[in-house]
Amino acid sequence: MVVKKIISLCGFLLMVSCVATYHIKDDQNGEPTMNKNLYSFNKLMFVEDSEIVDTTAIYVEYNPNESLNSEKTNLEVLIFHNNGFFESTSNKYFRKFKEVRGKHSAYYGGKFTLSGKTISIEKFYPAKEGKAGYYIKEISVGKVNEDTISIKIFNNNYKYVKKKLESLKYKPDW
Repeated sequence: MVVKKIISLCGFLLMVSCVATYHIKDDQNGEPTMNKNLYSFNKLMFVEDSEIVDTTAIYVEYNPNESLNSEKTNLEVLIFHNNGFFESTSNKYFRKFKEVRGKHSAYYGGKFTLSGKTISIEKFYPAKEGKAGYYIKEISVGKVNEDTISIKIFNNNYKYVKKKLESLKYKPDW
């Protein structure tokens, strides 16, 4: 009986440790830059897609407990591009690293794809094992409903609302 439990525990630990990790090397700026072949999503957007996700606007994380203009608020901001990439930043550090962080950096954001009003985003996150340079790939799926994107990332629900750039309290210095 005890042997079966130990074997079961070892099997479970083996399955958990089999989560695919990717070793991503840093570039000359210290940014973890990956090969474009690591992404699963490689199709370009169509004109019809730009009617679903506005590539000329920003999408700001909606938090009903905090105002967009609050000093303590540092809500996540998503910027979708018509080449299939999206940028993930925040209203406080809005595009602060734009000069050194290219679209192939693990910290830039990731790629997305649309199928009707269903949006899927693909992003790399640092592995929790504490190993420097190792990342896991997460593909999250959500829905686009007019000017709102609802998406589940690591079992947490997020809501993003389309806004104009001028709505951010923290403005870029350029």
